[in-house]
Amino acid sequence: MVEGVNVDFLSIVIEAFLLEMPSRLDSLRSVLARGDDAAVRAQAQSMKSGGVFIGIGRFAGLCRELEALALTGDTAGAAGLVSEIEAEYVRVEQDLRRRLGM
Repeated sequence: MVEGVNVDFLSIVIEAFLLEMPSRLDSLRSVLARGDDAAVRAQAQSMKSGGVFIGIGRFAGLCRELEALALTGDTAGAAGLVSEIEAEYVRVEQDLRRRLGM
């Protein structure tokens, strides 16, 4: 894990990430369907921050791409990127659960 970081604290943060991410992904799909670019950006930014904090770079990078796209005000083609984020989350979730012994 991360040097100098309390392992129990990191485990709690990862568990919280895993608990809240499915609803964040649902919310992301919902705001994308509504065409609410500002909400898409906010949701992507929040998800990116969580990914950066726990060190899941590809997930965070995909969220960063979506955030940048939403900032342009044109998320019409973002559904494919959201699908990539969801697929990466599934992979990351399995890995994190395995590492935590869940």
